[in-house]
Amino acid sequence: MKRMFEAFRNLKVGIKMIVRPSKKNEISISKEETMTTSCANYSIDKVILEHERDELVATVQFEAPQAGQFAYWVFRNGERIHIQKYSPNPTFRVGINVEPGLYRVLVHFLDSNGNTIKKYSNPVFLYPVVHTPGNSSRKLQPEERALLLHGQYWKYPALYYAGKPQQPLFVMLSAATRRSEQRLPVFNRWTWAEIKKFPGHVLCVADPTLELHDEISLGWYLGTEKHDATEELSRFIQSIAEALGISQGRIILWGSSGGGFAALALASRIEKAIAVAINPQTDIFAYEIARPIDTVRRCCFNNQTAQHIQEHFGPRVNMAQAWRSNRSSRAILIQNKLDTHHYAYHFKPYWEALGGTAEGGASADGRHYAWLYSDSRGHAAESEQMVPEILNLINQDSFTASTVMPTIRAAEA
Repeated sequence: MKRMFEAFRNLKVGIKMIVRPSKKNEISISKEETMTTSCANYSIDKVILEHERDELVATVQFEAPQAGQFAYWVFRNGERIHIQKYSPNPTFRVGINVEPGLYRVLVHFLDSNGNTIKKYSNPVFLYPVVHTPGNSSRKLQPEERALLLHGQYWKYPALYYAGKPQQPLFVMLSAATRRSEQRLPVFNRWTWAEIKKFPGHVLCVADPTLELHDEISLGWYLGTEKHDATEELSRFIQSIAEALGISQGRIILWGSSGGGFAALALASRIEKAIAVAINPQTDIFAYEIARPIDTVRRCCFNNQTAQHIQEHFGPRVNMAQAWRSNRSSRAILIQNKLDTHHYAYHFKPYWEALGGTAEGGASADGRHYAWLYSDSRGHAAESEQMVPEILNLINQDSFTASTVMPTIRAAEA
């Protein structure tokens, strides 16, 4: 019978070490999904990484018929900064310097037959460099990977990946999270940013709305009734872009699902910006899952009724209303027709309000574009293979009826 081995936090092993990065060890982390996390009767369930004072503590939860050996690679900002050689210990502690970054551990589990399985830990966001409205006009530095955009009412954890001069600014917004499995802050597409998937500066921003209550899994970057988190974030983004010498027309807001909603909301407030929204919600109260709506009503809008919120905060919760007064921003919608709920209740009403038709393509005025595709996964983010086609759409100044719709399918990923 298989035995479950679980190392607990209070198990201390090895010698405390202070790790320092070495340039020759620099590598990228990208396709975790291609890793072997199980073989025969051996598997790694999860690797839990925690921060305790000046140490990182990695705990491996695994299943095996007999004990194996564990090796640990420690990463900061995608750079390998420490290697711990194989030992029987499923818990690992290592001291770290106070350096801003996103930390992870890659565990190698060697079984009795000489097979190796690997799994990454959860990321841990540590020691961010604080930016306030007073210094947000200061140009971000490449080494300032972990940031805290500290506004008047909200604190936005962020990751910054420097691009080249004159390149655009991509802002990546986060979708829903599983609060029981993921620890805040949560960032989306940061592994793609590490491998330079986006041709420019990249700012991955977490949603501070989730900090209001443990039950909030999807906050849409709303903030509260009194303090609009989207509005404050839009000002930070514009200041950061200005400091980098980037015009508002070269700001791209990118997200899927709830992150797509946030991308549209931000682009509606930053004139000339471009929103890339993949299978987004466009009307919070049209969302098919009641619990996130009820939680946001209670925690963000003081338990007001849906009718009251729609009447008094319409442009904050409905993107068709938000875009009525915008005259220069552009929206690029990427919509899976087999995501039937979002296609019918979010894409179509919003797209028609922009002057588009159910067939997708260019809007009547040529400002906006809808790429419709079919993928049996339903409601899902874009695949890595879709990114070049999306970038090609971004690079077009306007759209016409002759603009060729991409044909790549997300299922080809």
